[in-house]
Amino acid sequence: MAYKGECQEAKLAAPVEPVCTCNKMYFPVCGSDGMTYNNECLMTCHGAVKSHDGECIRMADCACQRIMNPVCGKDGKTYNNECLMNCA
Repeated sequence: MAYKGECQEAKLAAPVEPVCTCNKMYFPVCGSDGMTYNNECLMTCHGAVKSHDGECIRMADCACQRIMNPVCGKDGKTYNNECLMNCA
């Protein structure tokens, strides 16, 4: 989580595909952006931080309460609560 509350609008530049030299070993990790990466090097290359080892949990597998307590994710998106952010 970047901070509690809604995200502030930011002017974003066009995404640039990162250039990294990573091996092709398959040790999946879940990044802070909710994406599963083949290994930690690729995750870091895309600017994510490791949430946990293994594949990310799909939203369908995640049960969150319907409580409105907005938080701003590290991805710059506002989520209704921290649980939903972690499941994204």
